[in-house]
Amino acid sequence: MPVPVTWFARLPDIVAQIEATEQATFDRSWIEMFFDLRRTAAGKLLKGIPGAFQAGPMWMIHRRELLLWLYRFRSDGVWRPDAARRERVAKVIEEGRKTIAQTREIAEVSPKVLAFGIDELPGGVSLLRGELKVSFNGFQDLFTKLFTFAQILANDEVRLRSYLDS
Repeated sequence: MPVPVTWFARLPDIVAQIEATEQATFDRSWIEMFFDLRRTAAGKLLKGIPGAFQAGPMWMIHRRELLLWLYRFRSDGVWRPDAARRERVAKVIEEGRKTIAQTREIAEVSPKVLAFGIDELPGGVSLLRGELKVSFNGFQDLFTKLFTFAQILANDEVRLRSYLDS
């Protein structure tokens, strides 16, 4: 059962207040004031508005986005708090998919590398106390050697520490 919207009757006044202010963005405290809500309710309302964004620990919304949402809300009277969350989650998922696709284009590394130890440094990589040398021919070669070295660091940390710290 949806939570009743206690401020719906005051919607014209709320819109007028927001239109009258020159503030460019609003945080939770502004939402408390405009909608006459307590802190928690104002935070939940703000997070549920499409276009709301997080700036550090604070949630905010641009004046224009808030007004557009209120105009739409006024026209259909339906409060959909999950819509904004779903929109944000979909955006994060899409960004993750793009990142994975880009990584796949770069990462042409053998699965055997995942188990390499210090004895299996790739050719062109030399490790001495205080010095790491990497010889490479192009981006892909550099990426492969650095990735392999990173796996070796993860897989054989104890032996590497004793070699480098002795």
